[in-house]
Amino acid sequence: MMYMKYDIHETDVTIEAPDGKLAGTIAIPVPPHSDAAAKHPAILLIAGSGSSDRNGNSGGIDANIYHNLSNFLISLGFVTLRYDKRGTHKSEGDFNAAGLWDLVDDAEACLQYLKSHPNCDPENVFVLGHSEGAIFTAILASRNRIAGAIMLAGFADTGKVMLTCQAEQVLDELEATKGFKGFLMRLLRLIPKARKRNEATIQQILASTEDTIKLGPATINAKWYREHYATSVLDYLPQMTCPVLAITGDRDIQVNPQHVHIIADLVKGPVETHIIPEMNHLLCRYTSTHTMLKLQQEYQQLIGSPLHQELLPLLESWLHKQLHSESTFEQEETV
Repeated sequence: MMYMKYDIHETDVTIEAPDGKLAGTIAIPVPPHSDAAAKHPAILLIAGSGSSDRNGNSGGIDANIYHNLSNFLISLGFVTLRYDKRGTHKSEGDFNAAGLWDLVDDAEACLQYLKSHPNCDPENVFVLGHSEGAIFTAILASRNRIAGAIMLAGFADTGKVMLTCQAEQVLDELEATKGFKGFLMRLLRLIPKARKRNEATIQQILASTEDTIKLGPATINAKWYREHYATSVLDYLPQMTCPVLAITGDRDIQVNPQHVHIIADLVKGPVETHIIPEMNHLLCRYTSTHTMLKLQQEYQQLIGSPLHQELLPLLESWLHKQLHSESTFEQEETV
C-alpha cells in the first residue's frame, strides 16, 4: 500500500451532547504545501461497550484500537474523530446511568459535530463502529445521511441473544471442564445452579425501573441492559441504504463471525463483507486456541500488537471505492 505523507494535526475538542460535554480528539491530515483550511473526507470512530477511553484502552488492556485506526485512516487522507463516552475519562455525565439510547444520542452529536467541522467535507462523512459501536453505526445510518458505514466485529441478532450468549459460553466451558475440578462441579451441580442465578439476575434487572441497581457490591447499569434487551439491530440493518463494509475475524469469540452474512442479507445498500483468518475481537492477529474463561489473559498478551495486516488493505480499498466511484459496486463476500 502506498500512503501519502501527512502531518497530523490533533486537537482535543469538546462536543455538546444531550447530557453534557463529551471530550474527544479530532485529527486532521495536513499534506505538504497544502491549504490548512482544505476540506477532507472524515470518519467518526465509535468504540465498543464498556468504559474504554477514546483510544481503546481500558482495565489495564492498552489495546489502542481506535488510536491505531485513526492513524491509519489519516494516512489515507481522512479526518477522524474519536471520543470518550459520557461519564468516562474526560467526558461529563454518568456512565453507570447511560442507557443504549443515551449513548446513541451522544454518537449522533459527535456525527453532527464532524459534519459541521470546517475541515470536513459534509458529503463524505463515514461512520466506523467496533463491536457495540457497530450497532450504533447501524442505528445512525438508519436515521442520518452518511457516505458509508463500516461495521467491525458487528453483532447481528436480537439484544436478548447478544446479552446472554457470552454468559452461556462461559457456563458451557465450565461444564466441559475435565479432571477432578470438572468432576466436582458436576457432582455439586454448580453449573445448573449458576444458570438459575444468572436467569434470576436477568429477571431482576428487567423488572427494575431505576437507571442503576445494586447486586451485592456491584452497581449494575440496569437501564443500559433493559434497553439493549429490548432492541434488535436486525430492525435497523434493512434501513441502511448507504454503502456498508462489515468485517469480523474468524478468531473472534465475542461475536459470531458468520453474522457478517446476516448483515449482507439485510442491508439495502451496496455491501461488502469479509471474515479475516486469525483476527480476534481486538482486530489483532491471534493464532492460538482461546476461550471466554481466558479472554482477559489473551487480551493482555496482545498489548502493543498492531492491527491485523489484512484489515488495513480492506479498509483502504473500500474507502477508495466510495470516494472515487460514482456507481455502486456489486455485493462482495469473502470468507
